[in-house]
Amino acid sequence: MPPTKKRKPASQENNTEEEETPFDPLLHCRTCKEKAAGKEWKKPHHQKCPRSKKFKAKSMDPEERRLQQLRKPPTFSSKNLPKRGEGEAATRLFFEPRPSKKKTMEPTPQPNMVLPDQVNSSMDGIKFCQEVQSKLEDPDWCKKAKDSCRAPAAMAAFAKVVEDTIIKDKKWKSFNGLTITVPACEEMYNNPQYHSIVGQDLLFVDWIQLYGLEVNCPCCNGTLKNTRNAFSRNKSLFPIFGLDGPLRRSIKAKHWEQ
Repeated sequence: MPPTKKRKPASQENNTEEEETPFDPLLHCRTCKEKAAGKEWKKPHHQKCPRSKKFKAKSMDPEERRLQQLRKPPTFSSKNLPKRGEGEAATRLFFEPRPSKKKTMEPTPQPNMVLPDQVNSSMDGIKFCQEVQSKLEDPDWCKKAKDSCRAPAAMAAFAKVVEDTIIKDKKWKSFNGLTITVPACEEMYNNPQYHSIVGQDLLFVDWIQLYGLEVNCPCCNGTLKNTRNAFSRNKSLFPIFGLDGPLRRSIKAKHWEQ
């Protein structure tokens, strides 16, 4: 007897037919077929049906899927609702007038610079102000100071007055150690250049004046004198920078043997 061929199950035959023939929703999807006939059918579509959710999710572009997630309305939760009495208090607090905070422009004091209005005025301040003003009104002196000194003209004039009236005469009553602060006076409001340096510090670096030492000469047995300084020679004011305010100016004493 010739060998008999085994017959495939009906399910396998249907699958092969579906794989060979293209998918037609009206033929292979029963939901589409029943809805086309006008019947009520509430079961899901076939997996290969273009109207099924799985088919739409697979064929959708990733960017379109991301935008669809963003367009979804936010989920409502009763936890976000205010409790009884909180809504009225929040509304009243939001709509009630608030006090206006106007900022006034006031100068900020620095540790090494006193405000001009808080500097103790004295007779020395009037004398310094008049001497600085007279030097600034001299065009020849201003030209020399501009060519030789890098400090502001008002500070250079103040240093010149200190050199002529204090350093040369050895009268240290206006100094506090090595430092002299530009004093204030009532006339500074009529002199803007002097008013701009009020409260700044000028240092005279001289160990003989501060400690009363006798500096011996390293070459001979004599002692060094402090009759000259860097400002009297080349009009230089050494700057000292800091993080707590404007820079300080200093005059370095020069020790030499007479």
